[in-house]
Amino acid sequence: MQTALALLEQRAHAGTWSLDISTGKLWWSEGVHRICGTDPKSYSPQLKRALGMFDSASRLVLQNAVDEATPDHKDFGVRVRLHRRDGESVSIFAAARPIFRDGILTSLSGVLYDLDAIARERSAALESEERFKMLFRDSPSGLILASINKQIILVNPALCSLLCFEEAELLQKTTTAITHPDDLDKTEDAVRRLWTGQVNNLSFEKRYLRSDGRPVWTRVSLSLLRDAERRPIHYIGQCLDISESKEREDELFEAKELAQITLSSIADGVIRTDKNGIVTLCNDAALRMLGYDSSAILGRPFWDVIVLHKPRGEDLLDDPVTEALNTGIAIKIPAFARLRTASGNMRPIFDSTAPVRSSSSEIVGAVFVFQDAADNLQMAERLTYQATHDALTGLPNRQAAEEQIKRVITLAKTAPGLCEHFLFYMDLDHFKVINDTCGHPAGDQVLREVSELIAERLRESDFLARFGGDEFVLILSSVSQESAAALARRLTEEISRYRFVSSSRSYSLSISIGIAQLGVAEEDVQDVLAQADTACYASKRSGRGTYQFFAFDDVLISETHVDLGWFQRIRRALSPESAPDSERLELYFQAIVDGDGKQLGSEALIRFITNEHKVISPQEFLPTAERMGLMGSLDRWVCKHAMHILALMEADPAVSNQIGGFISVNVSATTLSTPSFCEDLLLMLNARPTLGGRLRIEITESERGRWGADELQLLQRLRKVGVFVILDDFGSGYNSFHFLKLLQVDGLKLDKTVVNGLRIGPIDRNLAAAAIAIAKELQIIVTAEGVEDEETMQRLVALGVDHFQGYFFDRPHILRR
Repeated sequence: MQTALALLEQRAHAGTWSLDISTGKLWWSEGVHRICGTDPKSYSPQLKRALGMFDSASRLVLQNAVDEATPDHKDFGVRVRLHRRDGESVSIFAAARPIFRDGILTSLSGVLYDLDAIARERSAALESEERFKMLFRDSPSGLILASINKQIILVNPALCSLLCFEEAELLQKTTTAITHPDDLDKTEDAVRRLWTGQVNNLSFEKRYLRSDGRPVWTRVSLSLLRDAERRPIHYIGQCLDISESKEREDELFEAKELAQITLSSIADGVIRTDKNGIVTLCNDAALRMLGYDSSAILGRPFWDVIVLHKPRGEDLLDDPVTEALNTGIAIKIPAFARLRTASGNMRPIFDSTAPVRSSSSEIVGAVFVFQDAADNLQMAERLTYQATHDALTGLPNRQAAEEQIKRVITLAKTAPGLCEHFLFYMDLDHFKVINDTCGHPAGDQVLREVSELIAERLRESDFLARFGGDEFVLILSSVSQESAAALARRLTEEISRYRFVSSSRSYSLSISIGIAQLGVAEEDVQDVLAQADTACYASKRSGRGTYQFFAFDDVLISETHVDLGWFQRIRRALSPESAPDSERLELYFQAIVDGDGKQLGSEALIRFITNEHKVISPQEFLPTAERMGLMGSLDRWVCKHAMHILALMEADPAVSNQIGGFISVNVSATTLSTPSFCEDLLLMLNARPTLGGRLRIEITESERGRWGADELQLLQRLRKVGVFVILDDFGSGYNSFHFLKLLQVDGLKLDKTVVNGLRIGPIDRNLAAAAIAIAKELQIIVTAEGVEDEETMQRLVALGVDHFQGYFFDRPHILRR
């Protein structure tokens, strides 16, 4: 009984008490002790101590209530404040009944209610109810509350949206009415198992019916709601739309079926293993290429079945499946690795091996995919041959020759002094006469016949290549200088006796040979080619049809050696590893102005700075650079440094004030028509998009370049990113108007020879006037260079020139930092 009373008091936040008036004995229940914060085991309630828990106002209220209740034997109840033992003040309701015997008040008994606790419990209950309603309403999953007879009691917006019903419509229905007929039995079974207590909750898949009758797949999770006595009263269901996952299941099934069909029909061999490397799958293509039946492969270790050899030789390759399983990364074996078939034959293949992972990223196997590469290998060998051989003569080409020269130089350096090696650079004399007179087919025939004639006089170890046009190179290994000279004499004699007959006319040829020794100094391929080429030129100067060894003390060769010296100096200056105090390249700038003399931009002009700080003009080293094939490197250097200055202009107004709004750079037509140069320049411009509109490129019209459709397209790509393209030195050559017609440019620059000739005669004036008239028609800018006085300036203004450049306005200068 006491336990039931304590439980009741605890739930009601109440406690009972009684006071014996005659003895003053006070009794508290556990509930009163809990309200007062006292321990019933250690605290004995006494009237005086109990009254001390109330403040004076509360004691007065209690006294008045007792006084008023006593005469009329009335119950009373008052609201007072009580100070708990822990110091907390709580609001309580004290109710009491006076007990009389023979008209005398003998005792009081009553109840204390903790009003604060009751208020907190009510607030928590309201909050919990509100939280449930909010969670129910705002849940992204569909929620439904139904009674035991399946009547829908409550639904949330997500369920209404899922089933396309209004809330009021659903509240008029039962769960049976919105369940797909085929899913009624499993739904009934699920509810029964819940209601009978077999399970506390469960989840299953079912189809609901939308308002238009269309089914929708859901995953339903059911739970029971119980009353205070734990009796089931309702059940609640959470409904997740799994239509997409059901569709994916169907797609996955179809994909699996498709994969099986694909594996059976594709030409690639596919072998799959488990995590231990045991073969679990092998498609038909793999079986055909291996020459096995599936029974001979499935269930066996991969390395027992698949034996791989390197592309050349008998060396075995490591097992790629084991490596993929151990490392967890895709493995590629060398192209054209050879696969040993059941018959022992070697089949070249391409392959890819990758680990297979589970959804938890655990490696569960590997897949080995391979292709028969026999046709590809033949094609690669053909392409390799074509890449290294001349199509006309069948001889090795320039690329192959340079590689062979490199090998011989390396050989000579590893065994210096043991033997000598020589390079012949051979140029046919008078070949152009035959080519121009008899036509290119006749020229081709001459080249074939001459190459055969030379080859017949050589040893098997000698290396003959067509270097281009009517030029051949010959590499002699392990011969003396006397033997090399003897061979050169025989070749010049044989070629001099050769005759080509066309249209009853006989043509003779001769051959000039330049000879350089390989491996005698720290020279690379280009060095020795330049030496042999120089010697060949010397033989032509001495009468053609002869040979010449390269020697530094030869006058002509000495002159050419100057070119080689410049070649080395320029290469060192271009090298990023050159020392800071060594010879270097530097950009000077000259202003480009408008008709009022206001600076618009600057042209970047390259200069060579010696160790003695002497400034060398480009006229002294650019011709050598052009002859030696360095113009592309110089053009790249200029563009790279110009881009750097353009970037400084954006960050530093002082630099921008010196340069103006743009930098104009000279790029040779040959370089600009090279796709790799344009692509590299576009990469730089794309990295700094704001710089494109500040860069101008000047093309020298006297240079030919390779202006095919692809090169013209690259030029237009530069213009699209804002680069101005200017046709430079206009009027200095014969092709000015041809190039103006061929190239879509943004401007032209009159050559200084035309500008200087304005005062001399009508030809230059008319040429300038015609160019300016065409430019105005094309709406492009005309710039005049080489303006050195006021009179020339005024003549150009009168003709309609837009921009001006020359000593009259500014002398080239370095950028002042």
